[in-house]
Amino acid sequence: MAKINKKIDGPLVEPMRPLIKGIIAQVQNDPYNSYNAKLKLLCEHYDLNSDRSQYSDLAIALAIDHVPGFKYKKKSGAKTKWTMWSRACLVVEIERLRNSKNQSHSIMWAITQLSKSSLWKSLVKSKKTPNHALRQQYYKAKEHFLSKALLSTYKKMEDKNTLDEWDDVVKLLCK
Repeated sequence: MAKINKKIDGPLVEPMRPLIKGIIAQVQNDPYNSYNAKLKLLCEHYDLNSDRSQYSDLAIALAIDHVPGFKYKKKSGAKTKWTMWSRACLVVEIERLRNSKNQSHSIMWAITQLSKSSLWKSLVKSKKTPNHALRQQYYKAKEHFLSKALLSTYKKMEDKNTLDEWDDVVKLLCK
């Protein structure tokens, strides 16, 4: 699809010359040649081929830029800090704590431990009850394929004794 909201410049901002009266002048200054030249430039501006088959794509690109009904409605509310990657990391970290040192702990115990960490605090800092917020995110992501894949990766790293890198992976994915 075309590039949207790219600033128009160059020959596209120059107005077309007025038509000169008279038959010979009309042929020399055929408005369709001017329109076609401008349409080709407009297609190039939106990274489209200038053949007629692309004109519907051009119309859509122009509509998105200039017609309110073609714009996507922005989500209301604050921008979310949580991505599926950060949720998947949370699942792995909770499972990691639950099964650490040959002990089995509850999910809430692991969440309480994580809520003390600066990394996880930063994702729930506005919440009065960070444990509840972490718990919600955990259950939102627990069955997601990405969480399962990341947990599997963690277990492989654990088996190979390469967990030194794991904390760096978590920090990177939770940015």
